[in-house]
Amino acid sequence: MKIEENYYYLLLAYPDEYLPKVISTFKDISDNYHILYDLKQTDFTVAYLINIIFDYFFSGKRKSKIKTTKYLYKILKNYDGNFTKDIKDKLFELFKTLSQEQFAENWKVWIFLKDLVLLENQVDWLLNNSQNKLVLNRILRYPVHNKKISEWCKEQLKTDNVLSDRYPEYISQTIKDLSDFYNYCEKKSYPIDVLANSLKYCKISENDKESALNKLLTYDRSNSTISKIAYNLNLYSVIKNQFTEMKI
Repeated sequence: MKIEENYYYLLLAYPDEYLPKVISTFKDISDNYHILYDLKQTDFTVAYLINIIFDYFFSGKRKSKIKTTKYLYKILKNYDGNFTKDIKDKLFELFKTLSQEQFAENWKVWIFLKDLVLLENQVDWLLNNSQNKLVLNRILRYPVHNKKISEWCKEQLKTDNVLSDRYPEYISQTIKDLSDFYNYCEKKSYPIDVLANSLKYCKISENDKESALNKLLTYDRSNSTISKIAYNLNLYSVIKNQFTEMKI
């Protein structure tokens, strides 16, 4: 059913209390899709809506994959809270299915797993399906250091499968701490630009990233990529250090 205008603002003001009174089916979400633009998502509303969408999608009945993806994107886009294990598992199952669709990239299915730490068997699924571009992106942007992903990336770097512009992402997943980064520097296996760019994605601390950039300066003090990465990471002291021994 369509929500009446006067009730609409009551729902926006008290979403946890009133959402279940007006939205209980996927059709309700579809009839009132505009509310997803205005509703301030809470831990409760996100879980409530995802449960409705999940039950609809896996009900065995005819379903709209594009509507499912579109609604989930709007729900998740501005939410930065914490998911329960049950909701994480449901988002993963939805991602597994919808990431295989041709429209998946345009409708940003990647957001289903954004910043989610997965179970090991779920990580295994990602690695076994890495030929899918969306799945590969989730591997390379995995939010924490993971041993399986790290080892997989190391093996991939030994092959011809890695595009040159993605080297920084692969390398970043192999770096657990500062010593790993220093090893790359000492081996000189990759250009300084590549190592500097890897710090955009590394899961090491801000202090360690600062130390890493300063280490790169010892190899090439005039490198502009170091300056750029330092600026993007708000590590301005690195830029100042870079020019202390250079005449401007």
